Amino acid sequence: MLLAGFLFISLGAVKECYADVPYRHYASGCNSGDFKGVSAEIYTINPNIPNNPNYVDYVAVFVNILFNAAPLHWIQVGYNKGEDSPSPNSLVWYVEKNDTNGPQLFWLEEGPQAGEWYTYKIEEGPANTFDIWIGGTKVKTLTLNLGNERCIQISGQVEVSNDNINVINSHFKNLQYYDGTNWKDWQNLDTHITIPGYDIKTSGTTEFWIVKKRGGAGCPTLFVWNGEEYAEEGILNIHAEMDITVQHVIQNSLALEKHVAKIQLRELDEYTSHIDQVKLYVIDYHGKAHPCPLIYAYHNQLGAVTQILRLDDGKRVDLRPGEIIDLKFVSLLNRQTAYFIFEINGYNMKWTGAYP
Repeated sequence: MLLAGFLFISLGAVKECYADVPYRHYASGCNSGDFKGVSAEIYTINPNIPNNPNYVDYVAVFVNILFNAAPLHWIQVGYNKGEDSPSPNSLVWYVEKNDTNGPQLFWLEEGPQAGEWYTYKIEEGPANTFDIWIGGTKVKTLTLNLGNERCIQISGQVEVSNDNINVINSHFKNLQYYDGTNWKDWQNLDTHITIPGYDIKTSGTTEFWIVKKRGGAGCPTLFVWNGEEYAEEGILNIHAEMDITVQHVIQNSLALEKHVAKIQLRELDEYTSHIDQVKLYVIDYHGKAHPCPLIYAYHNQLGAVTQILRLDDGKRVDLRPGEIIDLKFVSLLNRQTAYFIFEINGYNMKWTGAYP
């Protein structure tokens, strides 16, 4: 967490906004009106970013004040992960503004820790000055050239340059606005999403988060332990009439507790998955894969199934609707870890009748 009293966050060089990407997709919670500031607690996700040779890929998560829609004028603060930052593919804090003088983006030398919550706040002062805060520390004051423009909307947003970037567990809470004197809870919350395959869930008018759409895939859903909770990774597509092998690059932070990685398989659809074998690989910074031995597999109805799931031998564990398999793997690679790959062998025929 950002420490109270940590005052020496220096800003990197100003960099032009608008990375050269073919499109941007968003998920946002918005509140329209003339407000003097915006604040939210934001959970830090840490997805893998594709290495795209044609354009820069990134994810940005932030709070924003919008002053004009055409042309767009705004100010925002948040965190970014992508090839466009000074530390490519690392989590980095940033401040961005766009006014009549054009866009500017300021990189901070620090960044958030994956899996942690931070409060991001923009507060308007006199003469179109804006104080920017992260975790209780004021990191920047900017003066915007806005003419007679006033705030028309405040928001919390997730922005991606690529549909393959996993934004599961993006989460905003304690949404507040500043009326010039006091900070108050949002009274309205409008949500919008253009990122394919995702939905937005809300709790009242002060909290929203992103979830995967449920499409009746008829396959197990993968969850990984991030140190606080089991985070959803997505559906493992083993829809077939016989065993197939599917690999999934884990997008969320996979926390190791005494070298042990904890994973869950859940059947969230109405069909049964037949699982023959599961594996986990840790990939080092040279791209070499290292197997992580399976040391524990427990089915919430069948009990221990470790030995069955270790071998690709045609002996399968059935995962019926509502059932869960808890898995534990050992990784000894420590600091050389670049990312993890989960592998599953099995099938789900998506029966339309009784359980097979």
